[in-house]
Amino acid sequence: MLLVAVLPHPDDPIIISLGATIGGLIGRAIARTFGYDADRRMHWTVEGGYFGTVVGLCVYVTANALAKGGP
Repeated sequence: MLLVAVLPHPDDPIIISLGATIGGLIGRAIARTFGYDADRRMHWTVEGGYFGTVVGLCVYVTANALAKGGP
């Protein structure tokens, strides 16, 4: 099954939590690659989650604005 078939549409609110999850995973992977200790890895995971939340929120707002027809 293709991954695209199971991803939510960008105007669905679940995209915000999906962005947070992916951001946290990426932050954790980057911290692990740099060889940081556990506390610093947790900090990078949380910061990645925050960044992913912002990206997901921007995607959600943009998708809804475009679906509505703009301002």
